[in-house]
Amino acid sequence: MRPRICVTIATSDTSKALRLVGELEPYADLFEVRLDHLGDTAGLEDVVESTDRPMIATNRPSWEGGLFEGSEGERVRMLLDACSLGFEYADVELGAPDLDPVVEELRSMGVGVIVSSHDFEKTPGVEELRKTLRLIESHGADVAKIVGYARKLRDNLTYLRFLSEEAGGRRLVSFGMGPDGVLSRVLCPLFGGYMTYASPGKGMEAAPGQTPVRRLVKMYELLGCLG
Repeated sequence: MRPRICVTIATSDTSKALRLVGELEPYADLFEVRLDHLGDTAGLEDVVESTDRPMIATNRPSWEGGLFEGSEGERVRMLLDACSLGFEYADVELGAPDLDPVVEELRSMGVGVIVSSHDFEKTPGVEELRKTLRLIESHGADVAKIVGYARKLRDNLTYLRFLSEEAGGRRLVSFGMGPDGVLSRVLCPLFGGYMTYASPGKGMEAAPGQTPVRRLVKMYELLGCLG
């Protein structure tokens, strides 16, 4: 299976986002734009229209590790307004207070929904990961993203086992954040995961443990996955 790579663009202005999309399009299968990092969304439409790669809109709240600190209504409206510009996917947190109405509205717009769950403290056990997956599916997600924090190298095996047992026939993403979770990030799509996430470059990570996309592509080339 050819690994699918999503490059996360987390910059403070759309002009830089536009430049990064142009530079990295040869390496990316998708792009995620972190709206919560943008100081101003003026010019966002130009970013979306600059590539034929599918685009994901994410407006991560502070309670889920993001930068958005306004009201939930403001956050959702910003996400929906962005999606009206042509984003193919939107990432919505499993813990969002109005998850089901937001999923319904996104679907009415023709936008695919990624429902995500993040544990910044630990790697849950496989059974807990399964329960989270069932809950995400009950909300009608097109893609389930379940991420924890790897505290030891052995935690990578938990995500890879979970993927190998549950990814068949599903669009599922699961890996460990942090330095000890890099292995599961790299191997996620090779164990049936729908995609993995990469940073545009060193020092531009949107989450702990993201690998620069050029380095990730080189790893896959060495593994013979991109032939």
